[in-house]
Amino acid sequence: DTYTRGGYRFSSPDTIHKLFRENEVPDTVVVSDSGHKYNFNINALLVKALLKSGQLSMDRTCDFDYVLLPCEKYDAWWSYKKCRGYFPGVAMAGGLVVGVENRDGQFVVRTILTNDRDSTEEEIVLYYNQRGSKERVFDEMNNDFGWGHLPASDMSANTVFMLLTALLRNFMALFKQLIARYFGSNIAETSRMKRVVRNFMTVPFKWVVKGGQMWLRLYTDKPYDCLRL
Repeated sequence: DTYTRGGYRFSSPDTIHKLFRENEVPDTVVVSDSGHKYNFNINALLVKALLKSGQLSMDRTCDFDYVLLPCEKYDAWWSYKKCRGYFPGVAMAGGLVVGVENRDGQFVVRTILTNDRDSTEEEIVLYYNQRGSKERVFDEMNNDFGWGHLPASDMSANTVFMLLTALLRNFMALFKQLIARYFGSNIAETSRMKRVVRNFMTVPFKWVVKGGQMWLRLYTDKPYDCLRL
């Protein structure tokens, strides 16, 4: 099903939600020694896509952290930050989201996993605390890619949404890397979506007839003609 807005056709919310349902995976339930149940939802889509696109290599440092997404979903739990929500674990490597493990927000995990056998514990902790890219990625996912407003009513479908939007962000990182070499200071590899929309996607244009064919004329001095994507 589709609907039309501004002359463009879009998939209906029901169609999009059906897509989430078709791609969700069942929750994994973990029971602690004290009898508490914790729900996890895990999917390997991102790693497969990054390997296929050539963006992921084996010499990356993997960074895994949890972020609270406040939401009033029926399967969200009361968190230690005194609100209901999900608490997905997000794995990143080289600024790319390589994994999303959603869970229901019931507990806190503080651990550092490393294969560095030479550094001391203090050196590893100091190196870990120097990382700042993950906070920027979380902010980008919340505000640019919709994690701050999850669309579905349950964790499994919302995990699919988070995976698809993380997939889009990774592809957008590759796209920005390709166009940054031509657009100079207008677009950088670290540019946020608003800047990309303003400086790349928003262009005055007009369809003109030339030689019996329709041509798209761009009214800009930006080097779109250099792009061969």
